[in-house]
Amino acid sequence: MKKRTYGRPEPMVLKDPKIIKIINKKQEEIKMKKLKIRIDGMHCASCAGNIERSLRKVNGVKEAVVSVIGKKAFIQVEGNVPQEELKKAVARAGYKTIAIEE
Repeated sequence: MKKRTYGRPEPMVLKDPKIIKIINKKQEEIKMKKLKIRIDGMHCASCAGNIERSLRKVNGVKEAVVSVIGKKAFIQVEGNVPQEELKKAVARAGYKTIAIEE
């Protein structure tokens, strides 16, 4: 007669190194990064709003907050978003990117 077990089932243990490598790579890609973009040409809250909207349209950007006084955008990205895409988004809004810092 089999012994009945109650509670949670035993967790599955991955032993295949290829699968473990793929999972680790995907987890690395999903990690969020915070970036700071220095921007030239902003003068008012409307300018900041235009830049925020443009940055949020970039694939992988999860949050964008722009400071008119500091002339900076603080963004949170998922994975590896190319810096060129961020620069293009700022340019589409009509402003110039000075630098992107991590």
